Amino acid sequence: MILFSDRCAVSDDAKRKIVNNIVSALSDFVEIESQDKVQLSVSTDPDLGTVYSVTVPVRRVKPEYQEEDEVGMITNVEYKDTGDSSGSVDVTFDFFIPNE
Repeated sequence: MILFSDRCAVSDDAKRKIVNNIVSALSDFVEIESQDKVQLSVSTDPDLGTVYSVTVPVRRVKPEYQEEDEVGMITNVEYKDTGDSSGSVDVTFDFFIPNE
């Protein structure tokens, strides 16, 4: 989730471009589950003004950006949203322990 605030009334076109740029930047490092599931939520904060929250469903971190564990390596991390209202996410991964 990425938040940004707006005190200058950003146009709808600018909001779409911001969301597209966020998705594009994230997709360099992660696999996006579905562009259709990207959500822009709007709320108001007395100190910040209008706050936009961009939610991007991530399927997995691209292998070249996954960290290696000192003992083993976690690969093929996958995230699956299991419910719109529950906030639950299933995470699956492979854990490789090298031969010593």
